Order: sequence, then C-alpha cells, then structure tokens
Amino acid sequence: MTALDRDDVPGFSIGPLGTYADPREMRAWLEAAGQGDAIAYATTPVLGDQPSAMLAREWQAQGLVELFQRRAVRAHCFDYCARRISGTATAQPGSDASASAAHTREQMGALLRILRRCAVRGKACPSLAKTARELGLASGPRGRRRAQYLFDRLVAEKRISVTGCGRNAPRVVTILAAGKGRGQSTSGEAK
Repeated sequence: MTALDRDDVPGFSIGPLGTYADPREMRAWLEAAGQGDAIAYATTPVLGDQPSAMLAREWQAQGLVELFQRRAVRAHCFDYCARRISGTATAQPGSDASASAAHTREQMGALLRILRRCAVRGKACPSLAKTARELGLASGPRGRRRAQYLFDRLVAEKRISVTGCGRNAPRVVTILAAGKGRGQSTSGEAK
C-alpha cells in the first residue's frame, strides 16, 4: 500500500446547509390553508433562490401570503415561513389581502416618519420594542417581530439602509427615500 500523495487527497464538498419544502407540497398546503395558517418552507442560515423560496415570493407578490422568519431550533438557522392572508389568487380592491397590504403600507409609512424624525434630530434609532409601542403593535415578541418585518420591508424597498453597531447598540438607519431627512442617519449612540 502506498502513501497518499498531497494531490491524491479526496475532495470534500459541503452539501446544502438548509432544508427546503417541496414546491408541490407547498401548493397543496396553499389550496387547503385557511387565513392565518402558516408553513415553514425553508430552514437555513441564508435563504437563497431555491424553488420553494421563489414560489413563496411569488405568492407574496400575488397577495396570497405574508412572509416572515423566526429563529430556528437548529443553531445558526432561521425558519422562513409564509402565512396565508387571502383565499384568492389576486388581491381585489376591498379584499382581505388588499386591506392587509394597505395596513402594512400604513405601518411602513408610520415607521418611516419615526425614523425621519430621529435622523433629523440626530437621535438614536428606537429599539424594536419601542418601535412596536410607538406604532401601536402588540407587546412582547410578536410586536418586536412585526417591527423587524417593517424594517426589513423598508430596506427591501430601498427606502432606508440599516447598519448595526454591535450587540445591544442601536442600529444606524440612513433615510434613502425622497423627502425630509433624505441622506441623514440616526445616531449610533443611545441618548
């Protein structure tokens, strides 16, 4: 038996670090789901362009689901979830999906106004708990998750940019949307 040469070392590849739902099973879930029902379509550290993720985004664009994430039991992973918000394929004016989307837009506008005020005054960005209180959201983890969702939507729409300042330090938000405070940032120090 000969010793392995450095070039003869077998190669290793790391497989997918996440698990994803089968799009066929997701479609079956959507057909049977009632308003408020939720499904975890992926558990992974970072959501990529897997078929299940693309399908979930498509449903969100159609107004069928609201996407959210929560920390998974598995270390360093998140559960990416979809919650059924409508029973129709397109959001008709006056429908539940249309009302839900309008409510989310209203909350995003209110959050942007809070962030503009903080940026103009040079104040620290409010915590998720304080943001939830100011927006009249539920208290506790549910309100903080909704506040985080609203922050994420504003970032996704490129209306704000967010940088963290480390653990337990306030985030710094830069206003990108046109209007008062554009280009200004909240303070990175709690005042």
